[in-house]
Amino acid sequence: MHANPYQKYKKNQVEMASPAELTLLCFKGSIKNLKQLADNWEEKKPAEINEKLLKVQAILEELSFGLNEQAGEVVNNLASLYSYMHRRLVEANVKKDPEIIEEVLDLFQELKDTWEGAMSQDVPAATSSAREG
Repeated sequence: MHANPYQKYKKNQVEMASPAELTLLCFKGSIKNLKQLADNWEEKKPAEINEKLLKVQAILEELSFGLNEQAGEVVNNLASLYSYMHRRLVEANVKKDPEIIEEVLDLFQELKDTWEGAMSQDVPAATSSAREG
C-alpha cells in the first residue's frame, strides 16, 4: 500500500528536521493529541483516551532521551518537567481526570511557544545531536 502525499510530506518533514525542529514537532504533536484527547474524553472513548495518552507519554520519553546532558541547568529543569508531565499523564489515565490533561496541555503549549521564540533567536538548543553521531 502506498503512502498518501500527506504521509510522505510528514515523513520528509521529520527526516529533514534539525534536533531543534524535531523537538518543536514533538511539542506540536503532543498538543494535537491532548486536544483530541479532551474531545474523546467527553465522548467517553476509553481505548482512544488510553492510546493518545500513551502516544504523548512516548513523546515525553523521546524528549527526555534527546536532552543534551552537557547543556547544564536548563536540561535538568526540562528533564524534571518532562518527568512531572509524564507522571501527571499516568495519573490522568488512572483517575480518568480531564483536568490533569488540561494542565499538561498548558505546559506543552508554554514549552512550544518558548521553543519557537528561542528558535527564532537562534538560541543553542538543549537537545542533543546524539542520533546524528
